[in-house]
Amino acid sequence: MTNVGKAAHICAASPGGARYDASMTSNERKAFSNGIWLCAIHADEIDRDFNTYTVETLRSWKKQAEAAAKAELGKRQPAAQDAPDLLAMALTGMPKSFLPSAIQNAHRATAQVLSQADPRFDVVTRYDPHHGTVFQVNAKENVQLAMTVGGRDARMAATGFDALFEHGQSLELDMTNVAIQGSPLFDAIVDMTKGAGGKMQIFRPPTRVIQKIMLTNPDTLETLVLDDMPGEIVWGTKSFCLRGESMAGMLKLVAEVGDGGAVSNVNFNISVENWQSRPVDQLPWFSKIAQFAEAALNGWKVSLIVELDGERLYVMSINLRPEGFKRLATLMTYLQWARRLTEFLGTSLNVDLTSGLADEDYVELKDSVDAIDGYYKPLESIKFPIRSAAKMDEDEVSRFRNQRYRFKEFDATERKSINVFGQAVSLPPVHIMVRNGLLELVSYENSVASFHIYPLEDFDAYCRFATKP
Repeated sequence: MTNVGKAAHICAASPGGARYDASMTSNERKAFSNGIWLCAIHADEIDRDFNTYTVETLRSWKKQAEAAAKAELGKRQPAAQDAPDLLAMALTGMPKSFLPSAIQNAHRATAQVLSQADPRFDVVTRYDPHHGTVFQVNAKENVQLAMTVGGRDARMAATGFDALFEHGQSLELDMTNVAIQGSPLFDAIVDMTKGAGGKMQIFRPPTRVIQKIMLTNPDTLETLVLDDMPGEIVWGTKSFCLRGESMAGMLKLVAEVGDGGAVSNVNFNISVENWQSRPVDQLPWFSKIAQFAEAALNGWKVSLIVELDGERLYVMSINLRPEGFKRLATLMTYLQWARRLTEFLGTSLNVDLTSGLADEDYVELKDSVDAIDGYYKPLESIKFPIRSAAKMDEDEVSRFRNQRYRFKEFDATERKSINVFGQAVSLPPVHIMVRNGLLELVSYENSVASFHIYPLEDFDAYCRFATKP
């Protein structure tokens, strides 16, 4: 928007006009002394309300403006560096305790200056690392403004304002396409921001609420309540929008609720990105998220309770697709196994969410965790022949030569390492008690006999770590 100046008469040029003075000559009415330079808005305003804007008032304005302009003659034009220089000068000699609040005070001073441009508004400024300086303007009273939106935002604005009023959805516009009339405050803000890629976001003031997520097992009626989720409601004439987050921002909810309380367009997101590179046994909110993922995957019913000032406002059901939580539940299971193994080994492992986890990684980690307490290895998971080795003397090994030896029980020991989140983990020896199989000698060197083990009927293998590290 361009703020165009406009020449106006102090005393009207013709009868019937604002502040017409019949005693003035035609030349006096045309004279420079009877003119005043105003913005386009106030040039019209002074003629509509000439009882307020009297001859004396306008001449006083003109005198003050001319004096201010004269005082500026010969002075250097302000430069961008002037602001930090003035702030540095103001802080010089101040107690060191003033420095931490310097930025906050600069914002307060900026807001104070802008608020003075139009006392009908309250202005708050802050710095956003992604968007730069943000001006938040809140009306103290009902204010009538005229807004024109052009360019590529024109069509979006037409539907955007409907969504704003009907559903409480915010509207964002490019400042280069916006013109606002009716307040010098917006004149200043538009001029400051339109050339710097500025954006305007229009939104309804939210109502602060507390939201609670509760999951219920439909069979046993067991319940799981997550932590309170501070959030807000933004009201519209046809629906309202709920937003909230908890668990340090790991859990976020956005939902649109219609007149009848029906929840639609639910975006329920659990992000574990801040676990990246942390030790697996030091993950914030791990237990809660693990419980939630398992419950959601198993089809527990999800309810949303909304409270305002301690009073229950709404209770709504949320339809979450269990399959949408399969990936999270799988990760949580893998993490639980990793935590159990590191506890047993007395070691530390860091989470690496960027490492690809193959099916083999899950199987190996599960087998390793099962070996802590001992387990029977499923036959279908065993790759035959099983390789084993044992220390033997010549007499002991002689009975295995040139034949497969049938046995009822045989003790084997296996050593290996596995990858957990792409990190190699050495495991203690695994003691394997094998029953009902055939033993085939493969080699004998340095008193170590290497065997292949083949299954017979009723074959099984019981695995357990031989020792705890």
